[in-house]
Amino acid sequence: MQRPPSNEVTQRVENLNLFFSTFSVYTNICRSLFERHKLLFSFILCNKILQGENIIDALKYRFLLSGISPEHIDHQMPQTNWLEKNVWDDLGEMFGFPFFKRKLPEEFAAHVDTWKDIFDSPEPHRKTFPGAMAAVTLLQRLCILRCLRRDKIELSMQDFITKYLGEKFIQPPPFDLKSCYNDSISTTPLIFVLSSGSDPNKDLQSDVKITKEPPKGLRASLRNTDIKLDNIKLNKTSKPKEFQKLLFGLSFFHAIVIERKKFGPLGWNSPYEFNDTDFDISAAQMELYVDSYAQIPFKVLQQLTSMVNYGGSVTADKDMRTSDILVSSFLNQTTLNEGHKFSKSGLYYSLTPNSDDSYGSYQVHAVH
Repeated sequence: MQRPPSNEVTQRVENLNLFFSTFSVYTNICRSLFERHKLLFSFILCNKILQGENIIDALKYRFLLSGISPEHIDHQMPQTNWLEKNVWDDLGEMFGFPFFKRKLPEEFAAHVDTWKDIFDSPEPHRKTFPGAMAAVTLLQRLCILRCLRRDKIELSMQDFITKYLGEKFIQPPPFDLKSCYNDSISTTPLIFVLSSGSDPNKDLQSDVKITKEPPKGLRASLRNTDIKLDNIKLNKTSKPKEFQKLLFGLSFFHAIVIERKKFGPLGWNSPYEFNDTDFDISAAQMELYVDSYAQIPFKVLQQLTSMVNYGGSVTADKDMRTSDILVSSFLNQTTLNEGHKFSKSGLYYSLTPNSDDSYGSYQVHAVH
C-alpha cells in the first residue's frame, strides 16, 4: 500500500516488504504472463495481501468472482424502461449481504434516475453512487458494478489496485531481456513462451519463463518504446528538439496502430502484425531526414512511415487510408508547436523536451 515515509522501524520494514518484496514478485511473475493476464494477477496479489491483513471480506470477494452470495433475496423490480431483469437478479444476489439487504433495494428505487445515469455513463466506475451507496468500500463498489456494468470491471479493478498497492502495480514492466538473462544460470535456462497453451518440458522446474507480446494500452506501449531510448540517441541530430517531438509523435502513432487491433474489424480489417521493427526503421529514417535537410520533409516522412514501413503488410485500401490519416496527424509541422494537442479533449499532447535531460522528459510524459 502507498504509505508516507516513516521514522518507525516497524513501519519502514512494512514499506520495504511492499515496495521491494511484493513489487519484485510482481515484476518477476509478470514477465512470464501474457498481457491479458497481468492485471488479473495484480488484482489477485492485491486481494491476497488485503485478506492477510483482514481488510477484505471473503464472501464479497467470492461474490465478485462467482456471483454467489449467502442467499438470494427477491425484491420487486423498480418500474423503469432501462433496467433489465437479469441485472436486477444479479442485484438480488447482493441483497443477501446484510449491508445491501438493509439499504440497496430502497436506495435503488429512491435514486433510480441517478442509477440510470451511472448505467448509461461511459465511465460508470468513476461516478459517485447516490445516497448511502456513496460510502461503500471499493470492493463493494466492484460488486455493484459487476451487476450493473460488467464491461467496466477491468477499469474499476485498476482503481482498486492503485488505491491499495500503487499505480506501478497496474503498469507491467517493459520487456527487459538483460534483466532476465542476469537471473539465469547454467542450470536455470531462459524459456520463451510463445503462445498460451504451450507446455514446456515439465522437468524444467527451475527456469526463467518469458513472454513477449505487444504491450496493452497506449501508456504501456509508449513506455515500451521509450525504454529503448537514452539521451545519446535523442540528441544525435542537428535539430534535437524537433527530432524529439517528432519521435514522440511516431511513438504515439505506433501505439495507436497496435491498440486498434483489439477492436477487431473496427480497428483494422485484418489483424496486421505491426511490431517494434516497423518503429525502429521509421525512427532511423526520421533521424536521417531531420539531420540531412534544413527544412524537415514531413510528406516524405509520412509516406515512408505509413506506406513503406507499416504499410508493407497492409492489404486493404481502407486500412491504408486509415494509416495515412493517422500518421499525418502525428508527423506534421504543428507537432513541433509547444503544447500541441493530439486530440480534441487535450488529454493527449506532445511532450516538451528537457534540454538537460531529454530521456527524463520522455519517461515523465509516458507515465502521465
